[in-house]
Amino acid sequence: MRPIIHIITTINRGGAENQLIQNIVTQRKKGLNVTLIFLKGNSYWKNYLENENIKVFGPFFKNNYFNFRGILSIFNLINKKNNILHCHMPPSLFLIYFISFFIPKNNIIYTSHNDEPFFHIPLFDLIFSRFIINRADQIVAITPAVKKYLIKKYYISNHKIKLITYSFDSSIYLNNQFNNNEFNFYKKGVIYIGTVARLVPQKRIDILIKSFKIINSLEQNIILVILGNGPDKNKLLSLAKDLGLEKNIIWLDYTEFVIEHMKKWTVFCLTSAYEGFGLVLLEAMHANLPIVAMDVSSIKDIIGPCGEAVEFGKNKLFASTMLKVLKNKQKYLNKNHLDIFSPLNNLEKHLALYNSLN
Repeated sequence: MRPIIHIITTINRGGAENQLIQNIVTQRKKGLNVTLIFLKGNSYWKNYLENENIKVFGPFFKNNYFNFRGILSIFNLINKKNNILHCHMPPSLFLIYFISFFIPKNNIIYTSHNDEPFFHIPLFDLIFSRFIINRADQIVAITPAVKKYLIKKYYISNHKIKLITYSFDSSIYLNNQFNNNEFNFYKKGVIYIGTVARLVPQKRIDILIKSFKIINSLEQNIILVILGNGPDKNKLLSLAKDLGLEKNIIWLDYTEFVIEHMKKWTVFCLTSAYEGFGLVLLEAMHANLPIVAMDVSSIKDIIGPCGEAVEFGKNKLFASTMLKVLKNKQKYLNKNHLDIFSPLNNLEKHLALYNSLN
């Protein structure tokens, strides 16, 4: 197998990032020659990967990508023949697109992790995105919805896109420094509904808060836990205050123990306006949590028998569905559904893709 260089924007904790870490470690354990380049961020997964004997390079940029020294450093790392350059997220492909004109021929794979525009500036997206995406020899879509989006939005040929869904490997979540003090706020006899999300417009936490207000007016013994941080936090705090929910919502900015928190909850909720895949759904299934989510992208297919998908934006329906799932929790506990998302299945599909390149 030829050397594989994965390039991604960050290796912070996050859905796409966590999934790539799982994939790289699995590929390394199966004997593949894998390297990781990340462009910016806090290097969260770097020590973990290096302990798995994986070479990691980065970060090369801070606030933007107009840094000649950073570009030259990446150029020197990939300036060899016969590599497979596997790009994840638009910034990595955008950068490799231009560097590739000055390096020996390498095959390029691009994994599209979201059904959203390649560039968020409409005119720029319209003019350039199709050419940049088509620079890849093969494209990986993580869900049927992402594949459909690429074909419709950028006129990518169907045969050029391979469907490889996310996988789940619980081993990367093991932490030997478990701290029980972090969980002292959980009380016996109280029901906890939770979510894990960046506090950004995409995740529509405002819908979750408004739906929870309906539940809170019917049942005072339920607490909402929001695990995540982001630029929308102050706005969401104000919304919770306006609705009189200050004492009924617990805000957790960050934790190493996502799965452990989930195991304290009764229902997991996801109110995103769109999702690439939603790795957090697999985390919730692993924690044996039933799920209530908005029916967007491929969420309904991912959840399967483990929860309910609700028409997007229907606050009252979302609230009534949460109550329904709370009352019938056992109906949705189906850990066998996780077998569909096996790391070995994911590995086999990636190996077939890599071997298909000349």
